[in-house]
Amino acid sequence: MNGRQAGREELLIKMRLKKINAILGLLLMAACLTHIVFEIFDGLSGWEKQTYVVMTARICGTIAIFHVLISIGMIFFVHDKKGLGAYPGKNMGTLIQRISGLMMIILLAIHVRLSQIISAHQEEETGFFILCITVMILFYLTVFVHIALSFTRALITLGAITSRKKKDQLDVVLRVITGLGFLASSILMTWAYSQLLGTGGGA
Repeated sequence: MNGRQAGREELLIKMRLKKINAILGLLLMAACLTHIVFEIFDGLSGWEKQTYVVMTARICGTIAIFHVLISIGMIFFVHDKKGLGAYPGKNMGTLIQRISGLMMIILLAIHVRLSQIISAHQEEETGFFILCITVMILFYLTVFVHIALSFTRALITLGAITSRKKKDQLDVVLRVITGLGFLASSILMTWAYSQLLGTGGGA
């Protein structure tokens, strides 16, 4: 009886951790999208609103720390191996999801630092702007890939989606939206960087 009760308690802890992590994941996606939106407006206005960009980046970083810690804990301690076969291709999707999440955090730190240098007009070399654009595009790519892979999984964990058909339909919609979002944001920010480069690094 004690063993059965302990098993139930362990299962309850697992489900709570999964739900908390799902909520943190959704918050992180929202924070990253907000950061990108602020950055686009900042870039198009000549890097005059860097405060909001840095603020949203810090929010992303704070949420990411808790999200990563819980994710690591779940991978090593409460990972449910039976769940890996729930959907076709889930193993590869989970791997890409984890890699994109890690890269998103790393690129965010680099990306914000490079943007700060630009806003302070500390660097005007063409090579530096190319580096900034490359890091920016990679960061945007990891954000939109992570959203495309993680959003419906978070909703499943929270019980908002209960059927594979709904998940598959929403996945298709998400892939279209995230693909268009990535292209639009990358084009707009590349244009903003090119304009800044054309003025010699000045705002």
